[in-house]
Amino acid sequence: MRRWLLRVLLLKAGEQERQEILSQAIETIFNTIGKDDILKQENGALLFKGNALNAQQVNALRVEANGILKSKMWAILVYDLKYEGNKKEDEAVTLFQLESAKLLKYLAHIMLKRLNEVASLPQLPEA
Repeated sequence: MRRWLLRVLLLKAGEQERQEILSQAIETIFNTIGKDDILKQENGALLFKGNALNAQQVNALRVEANGILKSKMWAILVYDLKYEGNKKEDEAVTLFQLESAKLLKYLAHIMLKRLNEVASLPQLPEA
C-alpha cells in the first residue's frame, strides 16, 4: 500500500514536489535525524526540529536540565556508563570492542555536555 501510494504521488508531482516527497519518505523509512533536528542556537533563538522555542519552553528546559544534573539517579547512571566503558575497555580484545567501550564513555560525555549547556541558559522573561 505504501509503495503504491508513493508511486502515485511521485507520478503526479512536479520536480520540486517529487524531491520533497522523496525526502519525507526517506526520513520516515530511515528515521534520519539531521543537524536541523537537534537543539541549537541560531540568531539568538533556540531551535528544536527547526522550530523556535518560546521563552516559557526555554525556561522549562533549563529547569529540567538543572533537575537532571542535580538528581542522584543521573549521577548513578553516568557512573554506570563510565564504569561499564572502563570495564569493557580493559576486557577488549579487538579494535571493535575497544571502540565500543569508548563509545559508552563518549555517550556520557555528550549527555553531560548538553545538559550543562541547557542548564546554563539565562532565565528569559515570559510574556
